[in-house]
Amino acid sequence: MTGKLTYEELEKKIQKLEQAKSVSKKAEEALRESEEKYRTILESIEDGYYEVDMKGNFTFFNDSMCKILGYSKDELTGLNNRLYMDEENARKVFNAFNEVYRTKKSYNAFDWELIRKNGSRCYVETSVALKSNSKGQPIGFQGIARDITRRKQAEDALRVSHEIFLTVLDSIDANIYVADMESYEILFMNKNLMNTFGKDLTGELCWEGFKGKSKPCKHCTNDQLIDENGKPTGLCTWQNKNSITGKWYINNDRAIKWSDGRLARIEIATDITDLKHMEEELRQARKLESIGTLTSGIAHDFNNIMGIILGNTELALEDVPESNRAYSNLEAIKTASRRAANIVKQLSNLSRIIDQKLQPIEIARVIKDALTSLRSMIQNTIDIQQDIQITNETILADPTQINQIMMNLCINASHAMEQIGGKLTILVEKVILGDSSAKDYPDLKGGKYVKIAVSDTGPGIDLKIIDRIFDPYFTTKGVGEGSGMGLAVVHSIVKSHSGAISVDSTLGKGTKFIMFFPLVTEKPMVEVQTT
Repeated sequence: MTGKLTYEELEKKIQKLEQAKSVSKKAEEALRESEEKYRTILESIEDGYYEVDMKGNFTFFNDSMCKILGYSKDELTGLNNRLYMDEENARKVFNAFNEVYRTKKSYNAFDWELIRKNGSRCYVETSVALKSNSKGQPIGFQGIARDITRRKQAEDALRVSHEIFLTVLDSIDANIYVADMESYEILFMNKNLMNTFGKDLTGELCWEGFKGKSKPCKHCTNDQLIDENGKPTGLCTWQNKNSITGKWYINNDRAIKWSDGRLARIEIATDITDLKHMEEELRQARKLESIGTLTSGIAHDFNNIMGIILGNTELALEDVPESNRAYSNLEAIKTASRRAANIVKQLSNLSRIIDQKLQPIEIARVIKDALTSLRSMIQNTIDIQQDIQITNETILADPTQINQIMMNLCINASHAMEQIGGKLTILVEKVILGDSSAKDYPDLKGGKYVKIAVSDTGPGIDLKIIDRIFDPYFTTKGVGEGSGMGLAVVHSIVKSHSGAISVDSTLGKGTKFIMFFPLVTEKPMVEVQTT
């Protein structure tokens, strides 16, 4: 009949249903086996595996995830992420999951901090991907969480150690740097060195950044720091004056292995500029003391001898007519004798500086007296300008020696300008030196001072010899034009008055001598006129 199945057709359909049922059972069994394998694998790995719903509640996880958080499976099931992390980490996780949801792309290896059941904290490195159903609709998230607490603690310990290391290096009052021994690349600079050069030179070549040179330094110690087998040999100590900073350093170099295994040179450079100045001052003082001691012993006898020579020469001049050729020779002897006597007198002044008696004086008055008599000694092509900005300020000094200072400096300046003329300026003012300003003058402390500046518009002093101008007998004048003792005497007088002196000169623009004398509150004694 139409619409009815025959027995054969019905049997065939039943067979097809049985076959489909058998296939479905096999698929279920295969799916179940696959899930069991999947779960077995997840339970065997050390990393935590997790699945959460769209609200962040646990829907599935492995045993490792339980161990990481310290919860049992029953306790962890359905637990929301906000219950095992603080607010900051919860916000960090929300942003990561939201990014995955928005882009449909997995998010790999971001770190965050968890709070275990017992309240302790641990760090995990996590990946996360979007989980969807069979229809492709998002139903949650899944990912792997690896416990990196030990690694994080090691990193924190290393960071703390690194910070301590940097703190120690930055607190040392010395310039410290590390440079690759092959490429000369600067690998590290401490804070003191950055302040010295005003910037971080890391990555640059040491001979360019620190020396301003176009090739490695001739005095580079690299070859001395390693043996023929390339092994470090030990410490190498040396001194130099840096051409950029203009300061003297004592350098301690050593070869070390850098963090990446390569050989590097570490240098600790200590500023010894003040010590160099003190050394020079001591050398100068010893030289002057030796001259003074020698002079005090022989000056009297030498003056007696010179007196006999000069006296007999003058007697001979009275007996010899000017037309006689011997007359000019006798005049030369007379001139030379007087010059020799003058040199001995200056040497004697050095020995007297040691035994001087200082008294409170009005410095402005003494300087004005000196300048009054100076005008007649200097040619009219030189303009003398006085800028005395003090009145009754008092210093402890020997007025005769202050007069001698002004005479020496002003006459030297006039000699420098005698060919073309110029301007001689004398500035006297009261100044207050702070501790930082006083550092420029190692012998001074912060306080109130009288500043005296004597400047000229002459040719200036060559930088090659400017460090020697205070040495006894050093002079740029020709034979018979000077003894070379004037500035040495000035230097000694200033030092003996607890003062300081410096010179600033530019070729073609002139020279300026600057002196500082400490002010005192004592009333000045009645002064006698000095000559």
